[in-house]
Amino acid sequence: MGTNKAVLLVAIILAAGPVVAAAQQYTLKDIGSLGRPHTTGAGINASGQATGSGLPRGDVGYRAFLYSKGQIQDIGTLGGSESWATGINASGQVVGYSFNASGIYQAFLYSNGAMQGLNGLLGDPDGSSAAGINDIGQITGYAAVTATTHHAFLYTGGSMQDLGTLGGPNSEGYAINASAQVTGSAATSGVGYEHAFLCTNGVMQDLGTFGGNSSTGYGINVNGEVTGIADTVGNDRTLPHAFLYSNGSMQDLGTLGGPNSQGYAINASGQVTGSSATKENGAHAFLYSNGHMTDLNSLISSDAAARYTLVSAVAINDKGQILVDATANGAPGEATLILTPTSENSAEKGDDSSRLLWR
Repeated sequence: MGTNKAVLLVAIILAAGPVVAAAQQYTLKDIGSLGRPHTTGAGINASGQATGSGLPRGDVGYRAFLYSKGQIQDIGTLGGSESWATGINASGQVVGYSFNASGIYQAFLYSNGAMQGLNGLLGDPDGSSAAGINDIGQITGYAAVTATTHHAFLYTGGSMQDLGTLGGPNSEGYAINASAQVTGSAATSGVGYEHAFLCTNGVMQDLGTFGGNSSTGYGINVNGEVTGIADTVGNDRTLPHAFLYSNGSMQDLGTLGGPNSQGYAINASGQVTGSSATKENGAHAFLYSNGHMTDLNSLISSDAAARYTLVSAVAINDKGQILVDATANGAPGEATLILTPTSENSAEKGDDSSRLLWR
């Protein structure tokens, strides 16, 4: 290109004003149900396998499921009536909790087609719950220590380590990364409000709040960044906001216009997903990326938006796929959807939102 043409091209671009990047769009995939139109998502891995809980047909309670290769599967219980899945790793191993044959809830690991219970901190299998698993099979959750207290744990190779508390009686682990860093909530000394923590090499760090009483860490990424909820103080009441803890400080992510928000998951790129109240006080799923919180309902096709209201974004993988709980407009029940990022020009392609809940 000649010099004069290059100058002319630059002049045209400058005259046209700044270039505005197109908003990321998403296609939808309804993962189906176990029989009745009620599912709740919990986790998604890089292969697009997902887990959560749903209602089978008949007079039975919730059952943990594994969604893989386009099929949703009931993965059973520990001998009791119900089970709930809470997390999944790259190998498709699922963790959660289930009522056992004695009617007590117990942490489980589902691997290679079988569900096994995890023993508690004192060798007692009763009163425990698994909440997160990393890619090498380390698990966090919480388990009974006494008849009235429970502590967060790190489960490695068949051994359950007590992670302690922040000075109070109880703690819960909710997520774990590849370095075995754990986040969750733990009671503090004194009044004993629970605060979000980051536990590294067995040392539990209090992440604080936004001036309110309590906070909880729900998600952690490979870099040790944490998301969750933290109480704020305003208008004479305590209101929780989603937070991002990074580089030693807690950042308020704000809301979608309503009074509160919750951060549930964070990927390696620092993208956060969760749920927020809107100006109309309805809950909408959000994506926080590049310093901005965006209503995910604005990033799907008009056809999909007419069929579904995206309520809560419960998980996000490192490819940017998001697991979302939604309601179907004009139909009963709740659905779990996988949102896959695509270019704006191809946002309508591959949209499977036409699958409604009665199936």
